Formats: sequence, C-alpha cells, structure tokens
Amino acid sequence: FDSDVVKQDSIIFQLDAQGRRKSVYGDDTWLSLYPAHLWSAANVFPSFNVWDLDTVDNGVDATLPDVFEDDLTVVHYLGVDHAGHRYGPVHKEMDRKMRETDKRIASILERAQRSGPTVVWVLGDHGMTNDGEHGGGTDLEIHTMLHQSVFPEPEHPFAVPDDTVIDQIDLVATLAVLLGMPMPFTNIGKANRHLLRAAYTTACT
Repeated sequence: FDSDVVKQDSIIFQLDAQGRRKSVYGDDTWLSLYPAHLWSAANVFPSFNVWDLDTVDNGVDATLPDVFEDDLTVVHYLGVDHAGHRYGPVHKEMDRKMRETDKRIASILERAQRSGPTVVWVLGDHGMTNDGEHGGGTDLEIHTMLHQSVFPEPEHPFAVPDDTVIDQIDLVATLAVLLGMPMPFTNIGKANRHLLRAAYTTACT
C-alpha cells in the first residue's frame, strides 16, 4: 500500500516539461506517485479503506469540472474495485456500483462532448477473480477492458475490431502520440494503430 514517488520518465513529466496542464480526480495514490506540484488541479480522496465504497466516487462527482480544459485529465473512480474486494464480482453492492459507474461514465462523455476535440479512454487497471482478488497471473486478473470515445464524433467513424488485444505497455505510447509529445524514455511499448486511426478519423475531418 506504500507507493513511492515515480522518478523515471513518464507522460506526466513529459507534459510538465512542456508546460502543459494536467489534472487528477479520485484515488489519492496518484499524489503518492506524482506530487501535487505537478498537477494543475488535484482533487483526491483517501483510497485504502476497502470497506468504503462511496467516498472517492462521491468526491469525484462533487469536484469534476463541467468541461475538460486540461491537456490530460485523469478520473479514477474506486467503488467497483472496493466492492470487488469486499463482496466479490457477484453481489448486490457490486451491481449498485456498476450501475452508478455507468451513469458516471455517461456524464463524463457528456462533458467531453462540450469540451472541444477530446479522446476519452475508459479502462480498468486489472480484472478480478471470482473471489474479488487480483495480483496473480490468471486471465481473470490480467485481462480487462478499454473503451475509446472520440469527440467530435466523425461522420464515418472507424470501429476498432472487437477482438483487438492491446498490451498495457502500449497505452503510454499511444497516449503520447495522441498528445503530440515524445514517448517517455523508458517506455518499451508501441502506439496502437487501431486506437490512433479511430482518433485521427475525427482529427482530420
């Protein structure tokens, strides 16, 4: 649970070197990794009480801006993760948190539509076992989802194939290209052509 400050090159440091704006909302682990002076705005909340399903999520709801103006905005809800640890994936509280998260994602997409050219990624950092745990190497733990929305929506959008598999190490490289900045020095991933094609279909129209 003790997170050390990141010292190696990263997207956050690359943005900071260019004087570009970045903000974070949600899990306070982000400030343990990247201190507050690196962020234009940081509204984070205590995250390690897995019995608390709502504090972080409600805090994000209360502080998230109506439009996204920064170059990078990180929104890290936590209730689904905590519900998994406390109850597992099949429980009424998990169902509640999933329904709330659906509404929150819809709200973020509405904000993105009002924010000018924007790419939104919705993703999880891990899966979970049937017992609600993670950290191992099973498919249930290491596989998760990624959804990309692009605004304004193109007239003839490119649909990323449903069976596309994206390595986690490729996300940073892809994000760097989308932000028009160098890839972090230590990154060993590659930009994903499907995500870029879907994004630049809008950028070029």
